[in-house]
Amino acid sequence: MPPPPPPPPRQPELIANAADLAGSAPLLVVGGTFDPPHLAHASLPDAARRELWQGRGRIVFVPASCSPLKEQSAAAAADRLAMLRLALAGMDRVCIWTHELDRPPPSYTVDTLRVLRSAVGAAPEVRLLIGADQAAAFHRWRSPREIIALAEPVVVPRDPCADAAALAAALRETGAWNGAEITAWTRRLLPVPLVGISATRVRDLLRRRPRPIDALRPLLPAGVLGYIEGNNLY
Repeated sequence: MPPPPPPPPRQPELIANAADLAGSAPLLVVGGTFDPPHLAHASLPDAARRELWQGRGRIVFVPASCSPLKEQSAAAAADRLAMLRLALAGMDRVCIWTHELDRPPPSYTVDTLRVLRSAVGAAPEVRLLIGADQAAAFHRWRSPREIIALAEPVVVPRDPCADAAALAAALRETGAWNGAEITAWTRRLLPVPLVGISATRVRDLLRRRPRPIDALRPLLPAGVLGYIEGNNLY
C-alpha cells in the first residue's frame, strides 16, 4: 500500500485576547486587509524578523475590518481571515490577532496598538511592519507620532520608495517631518529585497475572465488560490 499523504501544514493560531500575546519575546505587528493575502505577506515579515532579531520573536498578523485609507475590501472578512490562515500555514511563531475584525470599523492602527501595549506592558519590544509607500503617507495616519512611540515602525522597500534616498525625498515633500525625523525614518528601512507583488495587481488579475491562473500561481500561495477558486471570489 502507498504511504498515507502527509498531514496539511499547521495553520497559525487565532488570538482574540491581546493578553495572550504577553511575554518576553519581541512582537512584529503586521496589519492589512489581506485582500487577498499574497506570497509577500508571508515572506517579507519573516525576512524582517531575521534582520531584526535573527529569527526570534513572534509575528502578529492583524487583519483589518476596513482600512480608513483604502477602498472597501473586495472579499468578506471571514474569507480574508480564512485565506490568511492558509497563506501562513506552516510558518513558525506566527499568529493572527482578530482584534480589528471583532470590533466595529474603521480600524485605526493607533487604537489597536494602545490595546496591545496595555495588555502586554512595556517589557516586550513591539515593532510595526509597513511598506516604504506607507511610510511616505504615514503623516495621514491617525496620531502618527503616538504610533511610533507605541511600536516603532520597521520599513521594507516598496516602489516608489525603493531606497533611503527616495524615501527621504518623499517624506520631505509632505512637509510633515523635520530633518531628524526623516533621518530616523531612513534608518528604519530594512535591507531586504524589493518585492513587486501588490494586492491591487493580484485583484486585477483575479477579475479577468477567463482567469489567468498561470500568471497568478507565482503571486499567491497554492492554498489561497485554491480557496479563491473553490469559493468563486473576486
